[in-house]
Amino acid sequence: MPIDPAIHDALLKSEIRKKPTEKPPPQRGPFTAIIEKSIQQEVDLLLAEEDPTQNKLLGLQTRRTKLEHELRESLDMPDFSKHVETAINILRNEGNRYLEKDNHDLLIAGLNKLNKSISSLDPVNLNDETLNAAIKLSPQNLSSILNIGIAKYSEGLMPESLSIFAFLSALDFEEPDYWYRLGIVAQKCEQYDLALRAFAFTSMLAPDFIGTHIFAAESFLKTGKLEDAIAEVKEIKSIIETTKVDEEMQKRVVNIENLIAAALPDEEEDSKAIDEKTEKHVILIGVTYVRKN
Repeated sequence: MPIDPAIHDALLKSEIRKKPTEKPPPQRGPFTAIIEKSIQQEVDLLLAEEDPTQNKLLGLQTRRTKLEHELRESLDMPDFSKHVETAINILRNEGNRYLEKDNHDLLIAGLNKLNKSISSLDPVNLNDETLNAAIKLSPQNLSSILNIGIAKYSEGLMPESLSIFAFLSALDFEEPDYWYRLGIVAQKCEQYDLALRAFAFTSMLAPDFIGTHIFAAESFLKTGKLEDAIAEVKEIKSIIETTKVDEEMQKRVVNIENLIAAALPDEEEDSKAIDEKTEKHVILIGVTYVRKN
């Protein structure tokens, strides 16, 4: 994931130094380079998957610049830096409540190593190997952090759980489970913009995961974005054709469609058509579910 210099400062627990206003600094910090590298990788992927029939009026460089801008704007990086700092404090000071001593000791050692690795990065001589080694915790450490995040969620401590899942997403950009959990907790905290950004990343990494589209549709409805919610329902219907849907998810889809129907213009003919469409879809979900069981 693109990591902002502010996150670097949060990890190191250091203050952001004020730069001279007369001229820019001669070189960028290590996390600025990581941001640019991550953005370039994501843009390359998006361009490779781009529909060749679209955007023909835009040149390749224009499309690349547009995608880079959208990626930079897709996450509120200062917000993420606050979550990182909060998460690290929780892990250091409360981790022993949730982990066995050996696992907690390993986690603290991993966080210390992460801190040291980041502080020693040379922004001039960055490469894939040094970057991956510097910002990567062990699978056991990640599992420990995940368990603490789940425990905080179970205890109803949503803001703390939110920070921990934001930290996990920052550590491993390519793990859709972290983004998905972040989105769910953000939605619980009524931080719908963050939830939608998290679900967007989940969908990019795991496009056929139906839960992402269901929760995204709910968040779009909460923010009054009806057309986006309808688009998510279309994705849900497409996935339902080939995917088993559990009863809880069925109920959520039915509720989403009812909310959409209620929010559309209240014209008699349109309402009738919407009700018929919703009724048919409810039946479709039930048939799909029964057939696959």
